[in-house]
Amino acid sequence: MCHLAVEKTLKAVISETSRTPSPRTHNLYRLLELGRIQLPEVHETVVAQLNTMSTATRYPEDIATLEAEVPSAFPQEFLCNGVSRGILGL
Repeated sequence: MCHLAVEKTLKAVISETSRTPSPRTHNLYRLLELGRIQLPEVHETVVAQLNTMSTATRYPEDIATLEAEVPSAFPQEFLCNGVSRGILGL
């Protein structure tokens, strides 16, 4: 669900700054581009990992596959280390 939180936040930034509806995409790189957000290099690995999770975290039948592929500590590290705030410049 980390992907979804970052995606929705990026879409809110885009909507607020452009005064247009957010695009229909789950691609975090595209959303960063549209929001004119410069991603710090230190966060590129996290965004790359999150970007691959968009579909798998939305559909219950794919959760088992995701759990096998992603270390269980990843979401907690992402949130506790402030990476999500750093990505969004908060």
